[in-house]
Amino acid sequence: SLERLEAKRTEIARKLEELNTAFAAGVLDQEHYLLHRNAILEGKTTEQWDAEWVERKTQFEDTLHALRHNKAKADFRESAKKAFGVAAIFMMVLAALAGIQIPTSITGFAGDSSQVTAEANITAYFAVARSDNLLDGIEFGTATAGTDNNNATDNYNNDSSGSSMYLAVSNDSNVPIDFCVNADDDLNSTDNSLGLDNMTWVSAISTSSTTPAIGSATGLTTSFVNADTNVAGGDNEYFRFWLSIPLSQPAGTYNNVVNFRYVQTGTGC
Repeated sequence: SLERLEAKRTEIARKLEELNTAFAAGVLDQEHYLLHRNAILEGKTTEQWDAEWVERKTQFEDTLHALRHNKAKADFRESAKKAFGVAAIFMMVLAALAGIQIPTSITGFAGDSSQVTAEANITAYFAVARSDNLLDGIEFGTATAGTDNNNATDNYNNDSSGSSMYLAVSNDSNVPIDFCVNADDDLNSTDNSLGLDNMTWVSAISTSSTTPAIGSATGLTTSFVNADTNVAGGDNEYFRFWLSIPLSQPAGTYNNVVNFRYVQTGTGC
């Protein structure tokens, strides 16, 4: 009957309104929304509901036509009232269906989020430059046999009586570095040798008339040994050298090669 149809449409409209409200509030995701909507509409599409409405409307119009000829005006008004009520309910259903837009991009519950990790590997970089006087070599000038701890020429000749032989760590270095020192051999002349243990050295990351101190000096070796370690960008590594000459050492010009190595802290000489 029209009464049952009207009651059914009213109930459908109410349920759809509640469903739309829940979906808009994020209580339901798209999948559950569609499942509930399908159940409320009994598996029908909006087009099927439209077709059913047209069919019922046609039946009603046929009934009205018959009533014009066979029924009293009172019966006609009552039937028309019910028919318009049915139409209003169908309009409510269609309006409820049209009132919600289903976003195709929704893949989960409202408010879902995800995270990813960004990663970059930055390579170690450092640069070291030798001072001009260190580039010129370690000069002892003329020394006398039988003397100890003859100063290298540049041990005390900067503005503060500090050493002018140093290695400068670049300001843009991004890792600390360790300094290492060795010599390739004894000091040799054309015919004679002066033992390497007669050449001593010391280093520090600052310099003055007393630093680096001779009291901390040690003999050079052919193996690399650490000077200062964990030296930061912008710092300098200062060196001093001394040479002792045994009394019986033959005259001559003696030389060897002193090597400086700089490595990232912790990697070893």
